[in-house]
Amino acid sequence: MKNMRVISWVWVGSAGIWALLAAANILLGELNQDEGWYLYAARLTAEGYLPFRDYAFTQGPVFPLIYSFLDPIVQRYGILGGRVCTALLGLGAALVAASLARNLAGGGIRGSYAAALAFILIAANVYHSYFTAVVKTYSLTALFLTGSLLLLCMRRFVFAAAFASGTLVVLAAATRSSAAVAAPIVFLYLLSRKEEGRTYRVLGFAAGGLTAAIMFLLPFALTAPEGLWFGLFRYHTARYVGSPLHLLAFKAGFLSRLAQGYFVAVVMLIGLAIGILTGVMTKDQNRNPSPLPRSAIWLIVLAISAVHFAAPFPYDDYQVFLFPPTAAVLAAAYAARIRIMTHSQNRSPSGQVVRWMLPTVFLACVCASFSSPVNQSWLIAGRDRIWWKTKTEPDLIRLCRAARLVRELSGGSDLLLTQDCYLAVEARMHVPRGMEMGPFCYFPDWSQERAERLHVLNRDMMLHLLSNCAARVAAFSGYGLSIQAPEIVPLDAEEVELLHRTLQRRYRLHSRIPQFGQAHTTLEIYVLEGSD
Repeated sequence: MKNMRVISWVWVGSAGIWALLAAANILLGELNQDEGWYLYAARLTAEGYLPFRDYAFTQGPVFPLIYSFLDPIVQRYGILGGRVCTALLGLGAALVAASLARNLAGGGIRGSYAAALAFILIAANVYHSYFTAVVKTYSLTALFLTGSLLLLCMRRFVFAAAFASGTLVVLAAATRSSAAVAAPIVFLYLLSRKEEGRTYRVLGFAAGGLTAAIMFLLPFALTAPEGLWFGLFRYHTARYVGSPLHLLAFKAGFLSRLAQGYFVAVVMLIGLAIGILTGVMTKDQNRNPSPLPRSAIWLIVLAISAVHFAAPFPYDDYQVFLFPPTAAVLAAAYAARIRIMTHSQNRSPSGQVVRWMLPTVFLACVCASFSSPVNQSWLIAGRDRIWWKTKTEPDLIRLCRAARLVRELSGGSDLLLTQDCYLAVEARMHVPRGMEMGPFCYFPDWSQERAERLHVLNRDMMLHLLSNCAARVAAFSGYGLSIQAPEIVPLDAEEVELLHRTLQRRYRLHSRIPQFGQAHTTLEIYVLEGSD
C-alpha cells in the first residue's frame, strides 16, 4: 500500500513538472527555423498542395499530412497553437512509453514501478520538454514509434495488434526517415521468435507496414520520385563538414550534448551496465515476459542512434524521438533486476527500493532540469563580454509583434518575401514559390532545370525573384540570403552583397527588429518602392 502511495505521488509530481516545463517552453522557448517551414508545409498541404510534388520537403510526408488537420488552430493562434499541439503529442508519447515500460516489466507492482520511472525520466526533463514543444517531427515520431512497440506487447487480438504496429512503425518512418531502421529489426525479431501466434504476428506486422507504405509513401514515389529521394536521403548526406578533425569534433559534440541533455538517464544506463557486469543486480526476475523482448528495443535504440551518429553533422536533438522507448526499456530493466531485499516470496521490488529510488530519481531529474542551459535561454539572449543580455520580451511575443507590423505594411497583400517562414506563418501570409524551405531553399550552383524540378531556387532564380517579386513587404533576418544549400555553409561575402544589392534596388529599408528569432539576429523589414 505504501509503495503504491509513493508511486501515485511520483506520478502527480511528474505530471506537475511536465505541465510547468511545457508551459515555459511553449511560451518562452527559443524560436527554431524548422517551426516555420514545417508549419508552412502543413498549411500548403491543407490548401491542396503536396510535399515533393508541389514544394520541397526534407522529411517524410506524414508530418504535413497530419498537421494539415491542425492548420485551423495554427491559423488562429500562430506558432503558439502549433507548439501546444506538439507538446500534447509529446505528452501522449510519454504516457505510451509508461505503458510500454509496464508491459516490458511484466505488470504488477514491478510494472507500476517501471511505468512511474519511465514517466519521470521523460516528463521531468526540460531538454526533452523543449524539443517536444517546439514544432518539429520528434513528438509525432515518438508517438508512432512507441505506440508500435506497445502494440507488439499485446497478448490478445494478435493479428490486429501486429497490423496496427506495422502501420505505426511505417508512419514513424514516413514522419522522420531515420525511424525506418526499426521496421526490419522488429520484423526479424518476430520472425525468429518461437511462440504461439508467431505467424499471425509476422503476417499482421508485414501487412500493416505494407498497407501504410502503399498509402503514405507509394503515391509520392510515383508522382515525385526524385523529390522524395532527395528529401529523404540525398539532402541529408550532402552537408559539408570540413576536415576529418572537424568531423571528429562534431561527433564528440553530439555525444557531449546528448549526455548533458539526458544526464540522469545516461547515469542510470551506466549504472545498469555496471550493476549487471558486477553482479550487484540480480538476474532478470520477470516471470511474465513481454511478447516483445527488451533486447529488441535495445537493438532498435542502438541502430537508430548509430544512424544519427553517422550523419555528416549529427545534432543531439535527433535522439529526442528515440528517448521515450529508451526510457521505457531502461525503466523496465531496472524493475526486472532490482535485488529483492526481503525474505518473502514476493517478486516485487522491495518497499525500501520503491520508496527511496523513485523519489530520488524524481529529485535528480528536477535538479538536472533546474540547472539546464535550456532554462537560461528563456530569459537570456547571449552574452556581451562580461554582461548577460536579458530579453526584453519572449521570442514568441517579438515574433507576433513583427508579424503585426508586416501585415500592416502589406496593405492586404497575402505575399511576403522572406526566408523566415515562421514570420509568414505568424502573419498568415504566403512566401514566394521556391522559398518553402525557408533559409535552406537556396541552391546557387544547381541548374535551373533541376532547381525547378525540386522546387527550390538557384542563383538566377533567386536574383529574378528579388528583382520581380510582387510582394509589398520583404523581411530577412540573419538567416536570410546567407546560407548555401545543400552543403549548408555560409554564402561568400560577394554573393551576399549581390543578393542584398538586388533586393535594395526595389525595396527600401523600413525598420529593424533586433534579437529576432533563432540565434537572435536582426530582422530587417523592407517595403516596395512606391507602395506607400
